[in-house]
Amino acid sequence: MKASWILNGGIEEEWESYLQKMEDYGLSEYLEIKQKYFDAYIESLSEEN
Repeated sequence: MKASWILNGGIEEEWESYLQKMEDYGLSEYLEIKQKYFDAYIESLSEEN
């Protein structure tokens, strides 16, 4: 979508439906999982020092 919006415009009209589609795909859950492991990684770096 990013390339399409850059080349053709239309982000204003399509943004809300795009966000809803991402939520339908489970974006929030995916980000929670990624954040959990990123936080653990950052914490492990501070424990090494």
